[in-house]
Amino acid sequence: MAVWSFGRIGLSLALMLALTLTLCSCDSDSGDDEPTISRRTICAYMISETLEDPILRNVQMMVTGSTSINRDDVLLVYLDRPRKNSILMRIKEGRKDTLQVYDSDLHSTDPVVMNRVIKWCFDKYPSQSYVIVFASHGSWWLVRNDSVAVTRTPKTSYAYDNNGETINIPSLKYALSGLPKLDFIMWDCCNMQCVEVAYELKDVTTCLIGSPAEIPSAGGAYNTLLPVMFSNKSTYREDIVEEYVRNYETQGGDSLPFSLIYTQHIDNLARVTAEKLHLFMPEAPLDLKLNGHIFYFRDNKRMGDAVMYDMNNVMLTQIAQGDTANADYKEWKQALDMVVTLKKRGTHWNSSTLKYDDFYSFYKYMSSDKYYGGVSMFFPSSSYKYSSWDYNKDMHQLGWYYAVRWADFGW
Repeated sequence: MAVWSFGRIGLSLALMLALTLTLCSCDSDSGDDEPTISRRTICAYMISETLEDPILRNVQMMVTGSTSINRDDVLLVYLDRPRKNSILMRIKEGRKDTLQVYDSDLHSTDPVVMNRVIKWCFDKYPSQSYVIVFASHGSWWLVRNDSVAVTRTPKTSYAYDNNGETINIPSLKYALSGLPKLDFIMWDCCNMQCVEVAYELKDVTTCLIGSPAEIPSAGGAYNTLLPVMFSNKSTYREDIVEEYVRNYETQGGDSLPFSLIYTQHIDNLARVTAEKLHLFMPEAPLDLKLNGHIFYFRDNKRMGDAVMYDMNNVMLTQIAQGDTANADYKEWKQALDMVVTLKKRGTHWNSSTLKYDDFYSFYKYMSSDKYYGGVSMFFPSSSYKYSSWDYNKDMHQLGWYYAVRWADFGW
């Protein structure tokens, strides 16, 4: 699967005041047997435009997996299906209970709608721990001018909704503001495990779980994932990463890059990265040569541009020419390891944008943990300017641009 890019919010106060989410069906839970405060509330926010069949299978797997979780665990699923009224369900004990049927097919990528839906979930089911699972289409941090855009292109960070509306990452941060800080966000969508997204969301979530690469349309195997996601083990976040990847390797024969990011120390990573970029980054219009390095996305809408390079691969190669004993690289890697605390390396993951020659050119990197970092990073290039989509300008809307001082190099 894949998910979203979040930019300027651009919503008037009038819209925010006028927005109503009409309740058309009753809450099927009486509430009498609900705990006052649950141990963990998970809200799965699922937008199934162009992914209806696999996401419906995901929901059914959640129903199966719910028989293996505790009675006081709360799993809520917001489901937006094409041309159908959006619904909110609670899944427990092997069944789906409809909590709300909204009066329309909501614009689920509107940050006001998103905030209101999730806030209702968390207010209705207070908890010691809050989690969001995002499932839809995604392409890292790429931004649009408006938070609700109407076009179907890969230039979006999270979700295709209705006629292709998307939401940009800064708008996602806005949508999640005012909510309890999340225990983690899990991206069941493509390309979202990038440092720019992690930095933008550092104040709204403790962790991010996902892949810097494309995720197959099947998504997560929730029949076995749910018990892990609701586990009370101290390592349950790490166990989610292991279980997600294990299912692909043992059942489908695929593997994929997957990682766990803690946001607590990402400011330090930004500081050290800014320092180390000065060791090798040329000033514009000269470009950093990254041929043969691991990257996770080829933008076939922009003449096949390679973007989303593996952060560790680039820094190790450019700072230390592959020498892990290099003092500057060791200092930087220590900062990275405090942020990306667990990473699983895929060697034969599926991709709809990368070519065979791409995998062949960076085979030595993919076959070794030495180079794989588990998170992507954008590196500017003059080639990105020659298009109506200028990535070099777009990234000015992200906090990471300023944190690593890209302006020092003329970008």
